[in-house]
Amino acid sequence: APVQHVGREGRQRSPDRGVAFSWAGSKAASLSIRLRTVSDYIWTLLTGGVFTDVAAGSPVTNFTFPSGLQVGQVIKFPAMNLSAVTIKDSTGSPVTAVAGTHYELDPVAGTAKILSLAGLTQPLKGDYTPGAVKIIGALKAPDVDYTLVFNGTNSVDNSRVIGEFYRFRFAAEGGMALIQTEAGEYQLNGSLQKDETRLVSSTGGQYYRLVQPAA
Repeated sequence: APVQHVGREGRQRSPDRGVAFSWAGSKAASLSIRLRTVSDYIWTLLTGGVFTDVAAGSPVTNFTFPSGLQVGQVIKFPAMNLSAVTIKDSTGSPVTAVAGTHYELDPVAGTAKILSLAGLTQPLKGDYTPGAVKIIGALKAPDVDYTLVFNGTNSVDNSRVIGEFYRFRFAAEGGMALIQTEAGEYQLNGSLQKDETRLVSSTGGQYYRLVQPAA
């Protein structure tokens, strides 16, 4: 969406207070891209983030959860994508909690919901093995300018239009619904920077150009 800011000056003493003259101000342009499928790379653009692959960790024993837990609360392990999970109490001969009776485990999230504390002495302790995960560190990617090319074909008459956007910078802004009841739609937003390597008098200008084949 191209925008040109315009300065205006009115005649304050005239009866209609009309605009006497105006002048061109700064120019700007933004671009939004709507997507229905999201790859790992697109996630980094949506979040302004950086992907990191974290390898599986070594087994951990006797991680101590906070005391004073109550039925219905959710406890959090220090890792995610867990395997070999055991929860036990802190008596001299530890009593092992039973999955489905004492707790409900979500190994991917690394959480357990307390269902019952009957026969267990707090604080509870956990054994687990951290699994491999992919992590997006949001809002940590450096600012990068991209050249975007839109290759369009009209489905009715097969006419073509090619859009070339010279210096586009993605911005992690706007809503991003992670839970949706219908087919999801994600929107990439950003702004166009002036490409000062191109002359303002050049055929395609300094921001973007739209190209169609000559008849």
